[in-house]
Amino acid sequence: SATGAVDLLGLRLQPGGARPLARTEMHALVDDWGEPAAKDEWQRILEELAPRTSEQRVEAVWPHMKTRLAAVCQPPNTAVARAAALIVDSDVRERIERVARRVGLGDRQLTRRFRQEVGVGPKVLARIIRFQSALRRMTGPDALSAAQAAAAAGYTDQAHMIADVAGFSGLSPGRLLSASRPLADLFTEADLKS
Repeated sequence: SATGAVDLLGLRLQPGGARPLARTEMHALVDDWGEPAAKDEWQRILEELAPRTSEQRVEAVWPHMKTRLAAVCQPPNTAVARAAALIVDSDVRERIERVARRVGLGDRQLTRRFRQEVGVGPKVLARIIRFQSALRRMTGPDALSAAQAAAAAGYTDQAHMIADVAGFSGLSPGRLLSASRPLADLFTEADLKS
């Protein structure tokens, strides 16, 4: 929880989309910000944008993003991009081994490439998608019970979902949903397939 004012500018990317911006293998950035030089560059950009309105900030950041993406010599790994799309689109119903075969890779090769491009393996991405799916199903006017949401999201049972929710958020589903979480809502309300 923040203890003071928080000023954020977010960029939502598809799995594997951040690698051109990070200039490193993504697994090195999991639970970290990356190299100090990259931190300094982004800090400078954010400081320049601080006094602007949200719209002005997006307009100012977009040319930097386009330049950075255009400077990338290596195109995105199409097998990883296809596999990530299959995982997201299948709503976690498809086994990772089958996804690997569908994109023409072996399980270990897909996992290695996923870690480089996305930061986590395909099974972890599938767990994250299932976690987000369960949270979406437990919110809003048509909210399901925890047991119904667990079944609809593809968990074997409610206990399995509770373990995943606690693992990703540190809270039980009930506590997570009752907490004030406007930032988390950005990750559960948005359609991940867009």
